[in-house]
Amino acid sequence: MNLERNLQALAKRNPGLASRLYTLQIPPGYQTLPARTGSPTLKIVTEGRELFLHSRYDPVREIMSDIDSQGGFQSLNPDNILVILGCGLGYHLLELVRYASPEKKILVCEADPVVFRLALGLHDFSALLQNPHTEFFVGEPPDAVHDPISRLFRLYENYGIDFRSANAYINRHCTDYYKTLSEKLKGILSVGVSNFTTVHKHLSTWQKHIFQNLPYMAAGGGVAELAGRFTGKPVFLVSAGPSLDKNWHLLREVKGRHLIIAVDTAYRILLSKGIKPDIVMAVDGQKENFVHLKDIREPETCLVASPIVYPETVSTFAGPVFFFNFYFPLSLWIEDNLRPKGLLQQGGSVATLAFDLARFCGADPIVFVGQDLSFPEFRGHATGHSWEETAFRNITRFKSIATLEYEDIMFSGKTVLKTTDIHGEPVYTYRVMRDYANWFSYEFSRTNAQVINATEGGILSGSALQMKLSDTVDLCRDKAIPVREALFDSISPAAAEQIQAMNLKLRNIGSNVKELIHLGAEGEKLAGSAISAFRSHDADRLSRITAKLASVGKQSEELSSCAGFISYAYQKELWPMLRALMNCHETRENHDLFELAKLKTRYEAIALAASELDSHLSQYLAGVGDSVQ
Repeated sequence: MNLERNLQALAKRNPGLASRLYTLQIPPGYQTLPARTGSPTLKIVTEGRELFLHSRYDPVREIMSDIDSQGGFQSLNPDNILVILGCGLGYHLLELVRYASPEKKILVCEADPVVFRLALGLHDFSALLQNPHTEFFVGEPPDAVHDPISRLFRLYENYGIDFRSANAYINRHCTDYYKTLSEKLKGILSVGVSNFTTVHKHLSTWQKHIFQNLPYMAAGGGVAELAGRFTGKPVFLVSAGPSLDKNWHLLREVKGRHLIIAVDTAYRILLSKGIKPDIVMAVDGQKENFVHLKDIREPETCLVASPIVYPETVSTFAGPVFFFNFYFPLSLWIEDNLRPKGLLQQGGSVATLAFDLARFCGADPIVFVGQDLSFPEFRGHATGHSWEETAFRNITRFKSIATLEYEDIMFSGKTVLKTTDIHGEPVYTYRVMRDYANWFSYEFSRTNAQVINATEGGILSGSALQMKLSDTVDLCRDKAIPVREALFDSISPAAAEQIQAMNLKLRNIGSNVKELIHLGAEGEKLAGSAISAFRSHDADRLSRITAKLASVGKQSEELSSCAGFISYAYQKELWPMLRALMNCHETRENHDLFELAKLKTRYEAIALAASELDSHLSQYLAGVGDSVQ
């Protein structure tokens, strides 16, 4: 009865897993039998050896003691995703249902699908199984955990992961699996939080830069025009890691025969060696990153740029420019309302975007060069990196360039880890760079093309084939292509009528944004009056104000709905303010007062977000002037 009910519930959310479990045969070595307390325990028999996966005396007490030692389920951070490592027979899941709110985001991980099926036959988990906020990860390889965790993680909602592990159970069964899975999850979280922090910190700048770059986006090409242009042909991705010093000279044999994509930090290095990459990628919105391209006038190299890139990067570039869009609301809006530029997937660094561009172009093989993601001999960059220009000015009789580089790495404020490189030698890296390596490893497994790591050092591995660059160049000799023609014949700017239609929409959005500024201020003032009426117990006045607030709220929703990037900007302002409000003891103690305070905060956030957006949008519209009718 429990099994059937649970599988029916699971099928509503995860029909694939439900189908697998339905047809799964229980091996004869798996046995559930009563423990001394009467609760079922689990025994497996392999090669004549018996192993109890739960206590043979009191399995419930054993597993709950593990959970309680980690803080139990009563002290969970409401903003964190809860990850359960090890389901076993599921006694702790029954306790979880008692304490977790229906909105709590939960990922339940079980290495052994047989054990999970046995648990479904013992207890009624139907409420948990069909909860849209709960994901079950059962019997899948650890790398695949990206998918369920990405369905749960939401920007501005989740800041971390709380782990609750059935330690006694996982120490007896599939121990290495859970260890690997835990590390994968922490890595995903690190990248997710890093991306969140970046977006939150720079959202205003990104919006400003997108509007400043928009005229160039309209006139320039898009990576969409490069789709499949290099199908079955080698593409070399060049980064500025220290190992580039070993083999950069071999790229001279590649130039003109195969596509070379350089990240911005490697561009000046390659040019100083007489190697002109076909594409340089620039994605960062910070002015500091512009130094890698500043004062370079090279018409034979194409720029592939993010819409958020520092505007002078685009306006001063001498060669053709291709833009791409990414999963950022204003960028997505432009993708939908201008000639599509193409979407690229990022894993937190420019090299991850370069890799996705290579896939987008149909490249095979995709060859990495200079992608150390670590610090061999405490070196952070290849010779000729722009970092050296600043460092040379700081050399003294007491500090060599090597000392400065060591201090720059070790005292950066980032988490430094010791690991092993592809040769098995110890090497230091940043945690975030290790997470990038994990992102690459996962994406390699999802890539049809052969991936070759010709860095000859560093920590990039996964399913990539490790080869010397000299051998890779030999392997690719018979796959030459006229690279310049393939690139320069691809540029297709947006049509004038497309640009005008987009600008008209932006003009209308601008009018809505200006109205939102006034509504936000009005709503904030009304909510403040409502709080005053509540505290003075003036029910009639509170009722009148509440009716006005409802009207303002409806108008705000209607105006905001015209473009998703308005709500996104609002969320950026709102969540930090709500977090500060939640720390206010007075409002948290009184539910009604807390709701009114939240309402006031929401309108304050609307006014702030709309004012900032109005500034950027008005500047753009003033620039296009009479073309918007």
